[in-house]
Amino acid sequence: MADLLSIVSSIVTIVQEQASSFLTEKYFGLYGVEQEIENLQRLLRKIQASVKDAEENPRGSFISNSMRVWLEDVHVAVYDAQDLLNSWTTEYNLHQAENQVNKLRPFIAHKFYNLRVSGELKEIVARLDMICKEKNECHPAGGVDVNENRRRETGSLLNNLIVGREKETEDMVKLLVSDTGETSTGENIAVIPIVGMGGVGKTTLARLVYADDRISRYFKIKIWVSVGNNFDLNQILKEILLSQTNDRDVSYFSFNLLQTRVVDILARKKFLLVLDDIWINDYPEWQELENILSRGGKGSRVLVTSRLSTVYKVMGAKAPYDLPCFDDDESWSLFEKVVFQEGSSTADAREELEAYGKEIVRKCKGLPLAVKHIGGLLRGNVDVQEWSRIGKELNEESNSKSKSNTIFPVLRLSYDRLSYNLKRCFEYCSLFPKAYVIDKNDPIKLWMAEDFIERNDMDRTEEIGSRDFDDLLNRFFFECLSEDKTKFRMHDLIHDLAIEVSKLLCFQVKDNQVKDKKLITRVPKHVSIFCKDAEQPALEIIEKWKNLRTLLFPVEHLKAFDQVPGKISSSLRYLRVLDLSSSTIVALPKSIENLKELRYLDLSKIDITELPESICKLINLQTLKLLGCLGLFQLPSKLGALVNLRHLELDKMFWNKLSIFPPKMGQLTSLHNLHTFEVGRNPGHRIEELKNMVYLTGTLRITKLENAVNSREANLKDKKMLQKLEYVWSNGSNVDEAGDRDALLEDLQPHLNVEELIICHYRGNDFPSWMGNGLLRKLVSISLSPCTRTKILSLDKLSKLKRTPS
Repeated sequence: MADLLSIVSSIVTIVQEQASSFLTEKYFGLYGVEQEIENLQRLLRKIQASVKDAEENPRGSFISNSMRVWLEDVHVAVYDAQDLLNSWTTEYNLHQAENQVNKLRPFIAHKFYNLRVSGELKEIVARLDMICKEKNECHPAGGVDVNENRRRETGSLLNNLIVGREKETEDMVKLLVSDTGETSTGENIAVIPIVGMGGVGKTTLARLVYADDRISRYFKIKIWVSVGNNFDLNQILKEILLSQTNDRDVSYFSFNLLQTRVVDILARKKFLLVLDDIWINDYPEWQELENILSRGGKGSRVLVTSRLSTVYKVMGAKAPYDLPCFDDDESWSLFEKVVFQEGSSTADAREELEAYGKEIVRKCKGLPLAVKHIGGLLRGNVDVQEWSRIGKELNEESNSKSKSNTIFPVLRLSYDRLSYNLKRCFEYCSLFPKAYVIDKNDPIKLWMAEDFIERNDMDRTEEIGSRDFDDLLNRFFFECLSEDKTKFRMHDLIHDLAIEVSKLLCFQVKDNQVKDKKLITRVPKHVSIFCKDAEQPALEIIEKWKNLRTLLFPVEHLKAFDQVPGKISSSLRYLRVLDLSSSTIVALPKSIENLKELRYLDLSKIDITELPESICKLINLQTLKLLGCLGLFQLPSKLGALVNLRHLELDKMFWNKLSIFPPKMGQLTSLHNLHTFEVGRNPGHRIEELKNMVYLTGTLRITKLENAVNSREANLKDKKMLQKLEYVWSNGSNVDEAGDRDALLEDLQPHLNVEELIICHYRGNDFPSWMGNGLLRKLVSISLSPCTRTKILSLDKLSKLKRTPS
């Protein structure tokens, strides 16, 4: 209940502040809405007071059903009010952008637009007024002790923290590398299951075994596949193929081709395949994969983790390895490592906190996931009263529950203590499938699109979002999958929690719900569709829920879309996030411009050859993904109008195909990735377009430098996030004086953070002073190809340089 109250309280506060801004002079073009805005503020103040009363009510955490329904109604209506206010802001910003070009008069809304928004606001105010009156019919909330969590110290905590399991690891390694593990599945492979309740550490043990040196020496091939609830043979084969090849286009492979390619990889080779978190009840589900794997070499193994104790029977294995819970000492050792890390505030207060900690750990009943979560909650917290309070809450829950039911109350307690914005970020991840591999940057871009990240004037939103992700990671809501700490996933129990706590806003649509007509009656804001035939359920959702903010299709298979893009463009006016990737779309409708609130658009892996110019009217767009669009050879000419664009994601090969660069790219002052900039002589194409693009990150390739004038205006010295720079003159270009090139390259001095430098077809007499004077302290590589006139370059002051020109 505390969660619902905090959600409603927070969104009401946000919309109150937003409504206040609409009583300022710049929005006076919206005639006839001032009174309704004031009415909206008055009603929001009443609602906020009622919510505060409920929070402060001393009668425990109980809430009546009528109060819960009332809060949910408030939540939906206030979100609708926010959508409307956001649309006004967009209209104003669109007018301002057009005014800069066409010198229009001050913002005055069109008569029909004015009538529409005025009517919509009156309808929302009337709904809220009715809701306020209904409040008197509700029994009061029982009240809660809301402890809205501040950002506590987290430091650097290894997310896949491991304690114990030495004996279990040794047992499993011996089973895998011995010659006695053959089973009835055939002479070449053996299936070895690890079973146990959720949260006991099956995946952790499998990872320990997978990383063991003896395993790496024994098996020629190692493959890890996270399976999850849905045993999808196609997806499993794709994961096997992706782990062993560089072929990124497996999503388009037929089943027969997948099968052939996997057999080619495994044939007569001794392999270890880990199938993590598998749920199968019938042999036919396993049989087809078994037949493929049996082509492997003798001694191959399939290591399975599952909560189903009967999985070994289905897969023809010997008795499973039943993973036990931790004993009290092991649990305490894990808790110590999480909470009392050396140098932390909790370590300094250990003597005072330890007794409470040991009592809390006992309530986790030996489940490592529960111990880590409660540890992540208490780390950095030296409030003895809070430790005592958490111990009492766990005591009430655990006394009435078996060991297998202990985990969820602990996870819920950990979630309840998150701050409002971290709760929203976590809940949003319920839209991903179970076992989904998450690239850290992807959810951050989605959170930005939904305004879940609390911005400030000091840091980039991406940096704040990264810290939010790390906060959730350090509290074990994510677990790391890769050594470079870029790939993550959610434990299946954590995913279950995300689905449970996000019910008010998020919804997954699956095939069985569509067949049984089980679409919910409530009104979610964020929807993901997992259906194999996605067109019909998508059309039903578009018709049913017109105030959607998110529409995702997070599945790998090709989606057949015919009417969906047009229907979305004409119906979902408040949409912020849209994923149309891996679909049969060959052209975007011009009406895409209607999605004025859109912030995130994924068009990856579709057969488009061009983007409509109308896409450049999406002035709120932050992320545009066009990866794997092999037929795309150009960008819209007015791309520079997307002034809020931060991430333009294109394959490297696209920039080699692009023949005409859009003008005025310098207007994209928030852009983070621009692989190539072609210098021209005409306005809008000159090198000074780069001047204010201070957030450029990664690689920047500047071509046709023979056209550059006033190269200092590129302001490369201030682009501190660039790691690789390429300076390219056209081969055989004519320049009157080689000295002109000397001065030009001198003025293109990069920031001190640059690590790699490539210079092509430079024909100046001398290299710039900044290349050899030791300023580029992080430079590790220089490539000169070819630079025929210059003979002398001293690099002895570049201490980190590893690759030098020949």
